[in-house]
Amino acid sequence: SGSEADAQALFAAALQQNPYQRDALNNLAATHMTAKKWDAMLPPARRLVEVDPGNPDAYLFVALAYQGLANATKVPATRKALNDSIMAYSQKMEKLPYKVSYT
Repeated sequence: SGSEADAQALFAAALQQNPYQRDALNNLAATHMTAKKWDAMLPPARRLVEVDPGNPDAYLFVALAYQGLANATKVPATRKALNDSIMAYSQKMEKLPYKVSYT
């Protein structure tokens, strides 16, 4: 919808100004998830893991993007690779000893 596209554009503009802006990365990934744009969701979700590695929600966003991609493919080998990625990020999320968040 128009409001999702506007939000995505605003978050992308914020990241042009500051590529380390955790909230913009989080919100950009979330708006892509809401729109089920899994390919578009993956880059900001991965970047969020780089910027905020102590936050399990960052790993969850990556796993959810891979899950969306896995559900959309009919190619068994691709689905297996995506499922392996889901498991890897889920395990990283679960192994974090604590959750650190800040604003």
